[in-house]
Amino acid sequence: MMNASTGSGSAVSRRGFLGFAAAAASLPLLAACGGSGGSASGGGGTTLKVWDMPWGPPEYTKAAQTLVDGYSGPDGTKATYQSTQWANYYQTFASAVASKTGPAVSSGGGFQAFQFADQGAIAYADDLVGSLKKSGAYDDFLPGTFDSLKTDKGYVAVPWQLDMRVLSYRRSLLEKAGVEAPTDWDSFITAGKALKKIGVIGYGTATGAGALLGEQSILAMMINNGGGLFAEDGKPDCVTDRNIETLQFYQQLSREGIIDPAAVSYTSANLNSDWKAKKVGMGFSVPSLRASLGETDDDIQVASPLTGPHGDKGTLYYVNNLMMYSNTPLPAGI
Repeated sequence: MMNASTGSGSAVSRRGFLGFAAAAASLPLLAACGGSGGSASGGGGTTLKVWDMPWGPPEYTKAAQTLVDGYSGPDGTKATYQSTQWANYYQTFASAVASKTGPAVSSGGGFQAFQFADQGAIAYADDLVGSLKKSGAYDDFLPGTFDSLKTDKGYVAVPWQLDMRVLSYRRSLLEKAGVEAPTDWDSFITAGKALKKIGVIGYGTATGAGALLGEQSILAMMINNGGGLFAEDGKPDCVTDRNIETLQFYQQLSREGIIDPAAVSYTSANLNSDWKAKKVGMGFSVPSLRASLGETDDDIQVASPLTGPHGDKGTLYYVNNLMMYSNTPLPAGI
């Protein structure tokens, strides 16, 4: 699984970028605490390579590059910024880690740090976490976000944002169909049928090449039903009554014609086009869907979490993080 490349088209929020700014401001701590990778530069200084993903439109990348390029650390330490695209991002990182040409610090896929930690390529962030606790900054993070990055060997990364999958709906279409925003699974089916009657896709999704929302939406609904892919001990546990019930719910959506059959080959761009053309009434997406479509009104709304058949509430989210690498260790004292 990876985190939300679907977020790449979203508008950069002030809060989102400030999160990156705060994380980038930790470069001195990251270097000092992690022994992370880097490349030597001329003049006796060291250059920290920072790789980042396009978490927003071009304005995000431009602002992030300006921020990182302006970093000046001890003994002339500098930092360079590289925007790494989501397309084949894992192969890009894996090749760089294997050849010891990777970054010192990066953002990336939500579970990337765990994968590379198993390969011995991650510099654990325990010292940094300790510094954040000592300064009081640790308490500024949402509860549980650090815990999600802790293994029996230590912290594989530090959190910097949450990436959630939420149910969005177009208010004007629901009003036209004469239904309220759904609050549970039964009212979701009711709203979907009503939208179908007015010629609208009740549940918009995409499972074609490069589209991740299809699988992520199913996972979100599994969690909403008290299920998921893993047991409490972290071992895979997919074939459960709750997960089966969730898949049967999707079968019903399909049988009722609430899901567009073309969704099986839809790309993210196809789905966004349907949202923009007001052909979709409801669907899971990122919270910034409205902004990513360039809409300035409030027609697209985020619904409150649905109540599952057994009273559960919840959804899929990723703790996106900044990770440090052990390849090409920095000189002592940086």
